[in-house]
Amino acid sequence: MENESPILYYVDKEYLKYLHKEDYRVSVKFNNRPFAGIVTLVGDRKYIIPLTSQTTEERKNAGKNKRSSLITTFVTETSGKEISNLLYNNMIPVNEQIITALEIDPETDTYESNEIRYLRKNWETIKKKAEKIFNQRYDIESHNFNFLKKTCCDFKKLEKALDRKKNRKELTLKIEGVASSVVFDDFAAPSFSETILPYFLRRRNLWIAKNAIFTNS
Repeated sequence: MENESPILYYVDKEYLKYLHKEDYRVSVKFNNRPFAGIVTLVGDRKYIIPLTSQTTEERKNAGKNKRSSLITTFVTETSGKEISNLLYNNMIPVNEQIITALEIDPETDTYESNEIRYLRKNWETIKKKAEKIFNQRYDIESHNFNFLKKTCCDFKKLEKALDRKKNRKELTLKIEGVASSVVFDDFAAPSFSETILPYFLRRRNLWIAKNAIFTNS
């Protein structure tokens, strides 16, 4: 995915729960609805910016204030009627294994089609806004710093959480015929199915092997 055009994606619910433990601002209020949004690049990272169907009018009817335009894009249909909100403060880092593209039928999925139409028209502005919010979230010189620190997820902390998750892979360690599980780095795991490895220890992700045969589980 090279991010030329916005596509709606779903996010794995277990991943959301995992990130929520790292930062309470990660939304898990999906109930029976999927966490959906568009994916863009922020720096060299993929981020999904969530969409909510709760419009400004619905918020006012519920006694809530309008969302800040600093961290929100108000998505409208061609008539100008607001149909959803794009929430930059709740954007989270993702990879291809965590997201699933939403298939949209223009004939039946008119609501989603209207969203996509707006997002495509304003795509460059949306991408720049995501970058700007990310940078100002950590820029203590920015006049928006205090507000963004309070309302936005800790994006860098979530990136580290994603790295820990994607770098972990369970392998079967067979030593003298006894199988047990170890945590292994994806990137350093052997590409072959079996190999004899000398004894070594990695402090962070424990590797212990002494004339052991590793096989992918």
